[in-house]
Amino acid sequence: MTRSLSLFSAVFLSMALLLGGGNTAQAQRKSFPSGTNKNTEKILDLFKPVVAKPSQSTVSVQIDGKQVALGTVVDADGFILTKDS
Repeated sequence: MTRSLSLFSAVFLSMALLLGGGNTAQAQRKSFPSGTNKNTEKILDLFKPVVAKPSQSTVSVQIDGKQVALGTVVDADGFILTKDS
């Protein structure tokens, strides 16, 4: 029963995406309408509560004063997780 329900859900979601594909969300557009600036103070204020807590554990890794990576503190001893690039 669970397998057929999962298959039905996948088919339903696929159909919904195919049929509704003409409506692109604002964030997915390649350009904003003229006169629209996505970095307005109003937009930035909306993100402040979202990033407040994660930013407390985000660090900038620097070599010779130049930022080379961002990291996240993952342990009380100060271990930092970074992306290898």
